[in-house]
Parts: sequence; structure tokens; C-alpha cells
Amino acid sequence: MIEHIWSVLCLKSIVDSDTNLISLFEIIEELTIQSYTETGITPVEFEITTCWFRENAGKEKEYEYKISLITPLGKDKGGPDIQLQLKKGIQRIRSRTRFQAFPVEELGIYWFKVSLKGAKGKYREVASIPITIKEKKPT
Repeated sequence: MIEHIWSVLCLKSIVDSDTNLISLFEIIEELTIQSYTETGITPVEFEITTCWFRENAGKEKEYEYKISLITPLGKDKGGPDIQLQLKKGIQRIRSRTRFQAFPVEELGIYWFKVSLKGAKGKYREVASIPITIKEKKPT
């Protein structure tokens, strides 16, 4: 079985082609929007980077997980399903999921939920990442 190690919400990440080390840039904890008058899409590029590990790497195996966005009022906005393909001998894998915009329905705390699909097809939550959306105060 695969285990979730960490998940981070950031503006971008870069993988060094020589060392395969990853650098995460501008980790996001909150977004401040200019003015909030109605629901809409805030154009901001960001990504969720996850790291996974499995002890037994004796054979090739495919895993699936999903990322869901939960609004401050508890509405599940859904999100992408991601496939992880681990070849024989590979124990660790990182996955970077990029987004082009953020759907703002209200101000407050949103949650990105990372859920792993089990052998019986059921998902179990393995991580949750909060992000606060607030309005810029007039100066």
C-alpha cells in the first residue's frame, strides 16, 4: 500500500533535472482579493504538490487519489482525480497538480482535501490543507 507523506499548496515548484530534488516556492496560506462583491473565479496560478511512499516496491502498481475543494460553508466543489504509476523498484513519488484559478464563493477558510482510493474503491482522506480567502482592507 502507498502512504501519503506530505502535501503543500504553493505558487510553483521546480524539480532539478540533475538531482531530482524539488524546490517549493511561495507556499500559500491565504489569498487576499482586491474586492469581494459576488462569487466568481480569481485568476491565480497555484499547485498542490504531494509526496507518496511505499515500502514494498517489488512490482509495478497504479494508485489513484483525488483533490477536493471544500468552501467555508462546507460545499464540495470537487476537483481532479490523479493517477500515480509506480514502476518496479520505485518507492517514492511526487505529484504536482496545477490549477489556473480559484473559485471564490465566499470569504473565509477553504480546505483542499487529499483522498486516496483504496483497494475496494473507497476514498479515505489523507491530508487537508486550509487556505484563507480574505478581502483587502481599504487604506
